[in-house]
Amino acid sequence: MMLTQASHYRRLTQVMALLEKAAAGLNRSRMRLFEQQTIDADWVRSIEHKPEREDMMESFVSKFNRFQDMMGDKLLPVLLAWKGEHRGAFIDNLNRVECLGLISSASRWMEARSLRNRLVHEYMVDAEEFAQSLLLADELSQMLLHAWQNIQIYVEAGRAPE
Repeated sequence: MMLTQASHYRRLTQVMALLEKAAAGLNRSRMRLFEQQTIDADWVRSIEHKPEREDMMESFVSKFNRFQDMMGDKLLPVLLAWKGEHRGAFIDNLNRVECLGLISSASRWMEARSLRNRLVHEYMVDAEEFAQSLLLADELSQMLLHAWQNIQIYVEAGRAPE
């Protein structure tokens, strides 16, 4: 069954509604973690004795991972389908939306994707490396949120007719 542009647009708006909430949650957890304290190896080591820090860190990591998954696995394919673009492997989709000017860098997005395991496991092993991973995740989360804003503008400008 061939889906119409209107059906792709309906699916796109459903995914975007979910992403709107996810973006707000990611931004709140990012600000709570990074704007109220300095993240370094000492901060990471203190997690053991300050469970509220672990909660903040885990909230951010979870939202960071979920947001990039929703954008990459859900939004980008349906966005490309709506615009009549070829959808392919994850990296192909990233390269296409980079060419459209919606994301700044497919390689940086892949860097965000590869960061997930380090964020989930590293703080138990190497505090310095984990602190650096958290700081990188902050930078990359801002890149993802900027891409989200670009996509919102793009969709609004090319909105399907009612």
